Amino acid sequence: ITGVMLLPVYFITALYLFKIRNIKQDVVSRGRLVATAVLALVYSVWLIYAANITYLLMASIFFALGIPVFLWAKRHKKQMSSH
Repeated sequence: ITGVMLLPVYFITALYLFKIRNIKQDVVSRGRLVATAVLALVYSVWLIYAANITYLLMASIFFALGIPVFLWAKRHKKQMSSH
């Protein structure tokens, strides 16, 4: 299940590579970014497709359960920095 929980992260990272490709000025770096992004996107989509839907749903539940913990920690950090 841990590996399945990382699959959305791989997918989002591949999409982010497409976003930052316009930052690079030289054509070689931009071409490498696009090639890496395409390979990463295809690989992550293939892994998501190969993963069992049950495990993907369980990962979604675990992510949802972590949201209150994240919000609590964020609020706690804000309170600690104001003191």
